[in-house]
Amino acid sequence: MSLPAAIFIDQNRQRYYVADSGNGRLLSFARNGRFLHAFDAGGELGTPRDLVRLPDGRWWVVDKAANQLARIDLKRRTVRRHTVSRNGRPVLPGRLALHRDLLYLLDNRDGAVLELDPTGLAIQRTFTAIGSEGAIDFTLTRDTLYTLARSQPEITAFPLDGGPGRRIVLRHPFTLAASLAVAQDGSFLVLDRGAGKVAAFSPTGSFRYEMLGRGQGQGKLWFPAEIQFDPWGNLVIVDEGNGRIELYRR
Repeated sequence: MSLPAAIFIDQNRQRYYVADSGNGRLLSFARNGRFLHAFDAGGELGTPRDLVRLPDGRWWVVDKAANQLARIDLKRRTVRRHTVSRNGRPVLPGRLALHRDLLYLLDNRDGAVLELDPTGLAIQRTFTAIGSEGAIDFTLTRDTLYTLARSQPEITAFPLDGGPGRRIVLRHPFTLAASLAVAQDGSFLVLDRGAGKVAAFSPTGSFRYEMLGRGQGQGKLWFPAEIQFDPWGNLVIVDEGNGRIELYRR
């Protein structure tokens, strides 16, 4: 792998799918880490930075080089490109997620999270973080969307039922916060890309502990890009600088 940027975890198929951005392709791995397939859409993927697999087997992929979303149909062997527009301007697509049959896309222009219809990419709702310069990342639980602020240590929690957002201040400094994960007990893990560390916080934002550190060896991270929990109890880290995916058991 070269500069892996994101991972999509398919619980039903028990597979990990990786956006291998440096090589312009998508990779698939079995749950035990065995490599399965590589797919580059005939060289049409550009620089894939995130990916989701729809229930019907089609894919949406963020192509950073073109600032577009690519819809891939493996059965028909087609790749169609789409530009998402908002307020008359093209969106700069960042993080992408699938939740309850809807797409959620981070607009890197201002850090808002857009809820999209997965067929026509029509914007259903917009989530804007409270009192910050927008989000650098987001994640979803069963009933809440959480955004991680770009420039200050805080999270905004948005109930998906339409209630008001709630600010959670994280009582710990970061070098460069990059990604957010939420544990089953409601605690938060934040990936510090600059320091190569993961910081854990209580559901109210109190600092608990740090783990890992910056470097190339075992237990070290080099400009990591993303963290997620998988369905099997592992913390999954996309280690972009070291060109690898790492799994840690909590």
